Amino acid sequence: MVKLMKKLILYFLLIPVYLLFVTCNDPIFYNISQEEELLDPIIEGSPTNFVMFNNYMYVASGQKLYKYKGTYSGHTDRGSWEDTSPTGKRIFALAVANNNMFALFDDAGRGVLRMFNGNNWSLFSEAAEHNIRSIHCINDVLFIGAGENNKSLYILYYDGNNLGRLTDTGSSLLNGAAYNSETNTYYLSTKDLLNTTDGAIYNASNLSDTAKTLISGIPFVGIINCNNNTIYAIDQNGKLYIVPGINEIASFANLGNYLATGALSIWEKDGKHLLLAGRKDIMNASITSGYTYGYLELEILPLNGSFNEPGKKTVSTVNNGENGKYAATIGKYPVNHIFQAPLIGNDKNQILFASTQKNGVWSYRQRGNDWHWNAEQ
Repeated sequence: MVKLMKKLILYFLLIPVYLLFVTCNDPIFYNISQEEELLDPIIEGSPTNFVMFNNYMYVASGQKLYKYKGTYSGHTDRGSWEDTSPTGKRIFALAVANNNMFALFDDAGRGVLRMFNGNNWSLFSEAAEHNIRSIHCINDVLFIGAGENNKSLYILYYDGNNLGRLTDTGSSLLNGAAYNSETNTYYLSTKDLLNTTDGAIYNASNLSDTAKTLISGIPFVGIINCNNNTIYAIDQNGKLYIVPGINEIASFANLGNYLATGALSIWEKDGKHLLLAGRKDIMNASITSGYTYGYLELEILPLNGSFNEPGKKTVSTVNNGENGKYAATIGKYPVNHIFQAPLIGNDKNQILFASTQKNGVWSYRQRGNDWHWNAEQ
């Protein structure tokens, strides 16, 4: 009986030790230990991209449009947001060009554009006859992906004076725009909506001419301007290319077989620059790994190394060594858009924001005594 009691006591004493060992050595248990309470987002649902207009940042979700006016006075952990919703229609995307903010609305199943001049909203009547599917802006030119169905898509442009048709794209939809000022050339990325392994980049130096196909056969999901006219494009498989050479320079492959969401952003601090790219899981979660989302980082200017998860390198959007906190928070959610805002209002730092797929707007802020990713409250 005494021996049995000793065994039971030893058994119960070893349980915490075993759990501690498992927690420290199994990624999923370690990430759980790094989790913090999920805050209620002030902007819920599936937010759009972020844009800057008249020195404020805007983002929409559902039927609401929000203006970010800086960190809330007396706080570091929350922003000051104003609901500036113009109509009762759902908003899909935002863009800024020619001193106007454009919003893509749903109107009885058709995409329509409205424009805001800082005081009033009005219908962008020049494009009223088109079924708008996507909008992107670069160099003060608005590019529009449109089409009545997924087999007859095309790209329009608006330079502030003229609305023109650049090219037909078949079943490929516009998903990004970039510009090289040295060559006066625009680059437009697309992905095929019917053939998921196809897509193209189109280029145009004279907007009045038909855009040419620079490269086809690659399912591009995003394109972005960097400094010094460097342009990067990423495909759905997480392969990053430099444009116009279309040479692969990095990929997600070194971290696993992940896909790219198309979210691209440039982050800068203390002269260091990172390219941020949203990723999504290949949907083969196991009991030890779970689903992996969030975003990855690549040091650029100059290009250095390969993609890494935040917190694993000295140059990172999160504190070095805090990859576990990243993985347990924003790393669990798909990121559709990511944006480092400039200093707005009384911001003391350039806040990094993310639009998640269905969990609202998140931000990396000082919360308490440390910096954390969590829902923007």
